[in-house]
Amino acid sequence: MSEEDYENIKRRIEELSRGGRSDEIEEMRNKLNELEKALTNMETLLPIVNDYETTVERARDVRSRFEAVVSKLETIEKSIRDIDRRIQVLTRFIDEFRAEIDDVDKAISYLRKYRELNSLKQQEEEFRQQLSSLGVDTRAVTSIEDQIKYLDERLSQVRARLSDDSAELSRLELALSSLGFDKEDPPSVLRRRLDFLEDFYNRLVRIRAGIREVQARVRDEMIRIVRDNVGSIFKLLYPYNDLEGAGIEVTVRDRGVVGVVSEYTLYAIRPGGRKVTISRLSDGQRLTIALSFLLSVYRATNHNVDFLLMDEPIPYVDVNIRRAFAALLTRFVNEGLVGQVIITTQSEDLVNDIVKAAEEANVKYSVIRLVKEGNERRIVQ
Repeated sequence: MSEEDYENIKRRIEELSRGGRSDEIEEMRNKLNELEKALTNMETLLPIVNDYETTVERARDVRSRFEAVVSKLETIEKSIRDIDRRIQVLTRFIDEFRAEIDDVDKAISYLRKYRELNSLKQQEEEFRQQLSSLGVDTRAVTSIEDQIKYLDERLSQVRARLSDDSAELSRLELALSSLGFDKEDPPSVLRRRLDFLEDFYNRLVRIRAGIREVQARVRDEMIRIVRDNVGSIFKLLYPYNDLEGAGIEVTVRDRGVVGVVSEYTLYAIRPGGRKVTISRLSDGQRLTIALSFLLSVYRATNHNVDFLLMDEPIPYVDVNIRRAFAALLTRFVNEGLVGQVIITTQSEDLVNDIVKAAEEANVKYSVIRLVKEGNERRIVQ
């Protein structure tokens, strides 16, 4: 609303007031108040509207710039794709050119060899003509050269055979001298001595066979005892139901001079009797079977061990197997199978389980701790 409009409205109100139209005057005053409020609001909103229009204009400018940048980026992307295609074409061209260069190099090499061959053939022909002019038959010379080469090869073979025979003769003479033979003895004496040695060797073979048979019997008996002990000890160490026991199998191979070789396989037994090799078990299960086998060997041999030294014997097992292991150690001490057990460990839980098992079994024990404080270490017993 302009100042002129405002003044006109004001005069109109005064005229109406002089004319006695109070209702119209009040209505006009109300309208005038509303218009004044609207004018105040417009004056308040005018800076915001101006800022909004400025912002809109800037936004349009930014949008136009953005569209220009996007257009440039699309142009750059097209250029990059075009450059990539050109690079690929150039790469293929370079590869083909390198291949052609290689072929040219090979051709040049063949050409050089061909020229050298022609040159050698010309020299050979010149030599032949010179030899023919001197009355020498080149074919006969070539035949003589071939015969000389053949004789030289045969002579080398004979020399090698003679060297091998000489070495073999030296070995035989050395063997005969070590057995008390004399190469000057008559054949009958040598034959009697050889018969004696052959008979003596056969006796040794029979003795060795007997020893191997005894070894096999002892081994089979030991395997039977160890197998029984492994199963019982494994049940004491392993408190779960997924494995019912453990066992051991042996495979015997006769390797001649090396002798009899035995290969042992440890396995666990699933419910139902199915065998599972140790390679298919978890670390804790493997360790339990290994400890069972070790302790069963000591028990099977009835060998009282002065002391058993273990370094972190059960690092991967859970609390139940750890406690069963501690109880089994104290049991072996009470049985006299082991005189003393020395264990080094960083597990405080294992120490506590062993101490508790020893106290329950009335086994003497001693705990020695190596404590590190800063750069100093001290021993606490």
